[in-house]
Amino acid sequence: PLVALWQQLTVVREWRGDAHLVVLADNGVGPCDCLVLHTATGALPATLLRATRQWDDEEWRAATARLAARGWLDAQGTITDLGT
Repeated sequence: PLVALWQQLTVVREWRGDAHLVVLADNGVGPCDCLVLHTATGALPATLLRATRQWDDEEWRAATARLAARGWLDAQGTITDLGT
């Protein structure tokens, strides 16, 4: 029973993660955009995510510009009410 429960919880976790990715992709939010927005919340430093995900300066700036154009970040790169 424990192994079956573990397997089912794993399936639910993966389904939940995939559902988030589908919603983001359907709304034109790319992977770098997600990380820029996440760092704007203050949850993690940008240096950590940029180092572990290998986004270069140009890609990071482009994602920041896309999020600002949506009104999700302000001119300083801070998350807005619309971006939360």
